[in-house]
Amino acid sequence: MSNINPEERSRCLFENLNDAFFVFDPDGYRVLDANPTAERLTGLPCKQLVGMTLSELLLADEGHSLDALIQAYQSTGVFHSQEGYRLHSEKGDSSALNISVSRIHTSPKPLGLVVACDITKRKQALRTAKDELAYSSVPVRDGTGRVTGSLGILQDVTERKQSEVELRESEERLGLAMRGDFRRAVGLGSCHGSGILVTSIS
Repeated sequence: MSNINPEERSRCLFENLNDAFFVFDPDGYRVLDANPTAERLTGLPCKQLVGMTLSELLLADEGHSLDALIQAYQSTGVFHSQEGYRLHSEKGDSSALNISVSRIHTSPKPLGLVVACDITKRKQALRTAKDELAYSSVPVRDGTGRVTGSLGILQDVTERKQSEVELRESEERLGLAMRGDFRRAVGLGSCHGSGILVTSIS
């Protein structure tokens, strides 16, 4: 690595990293350059990204502000690994982002660097996990009874939730049958892999 030109090495990293890199003019708040990952996330070529403002690229969720990003790359502020931002996309959707901002001390003047990591899939996985897991905690006490921590317990409730769904469907089928709507009762059962046996007594 020591024989590689530092400028060439930086360009290689810029073009091949999996995070979106946007280089900004700290004075004009506009994009000067962007890497291929930024092109993929936005659906826009670099030549179209160049000249766009921060507000045209990013959305701030409630409780967050784009001003904090601008301040960070204007004044060498600390802004590392923050969530609560989304990236505009040509496809019409917006990716959830983890954002880091830094000020690059280049010549003839410093530049701003915004690094965006797409965390959309991670957030979707967390939402799925919340649907399938139940969390509870109990306090941990020492010999004197003083609380020194807590013990977290995760339970897989997938089967319990499935049983609740099946119970509701069974009750619905029974209600339909009792009202004489046997066709709907049988149809509801067949759609969900179960059925209801209707016997008439004459």
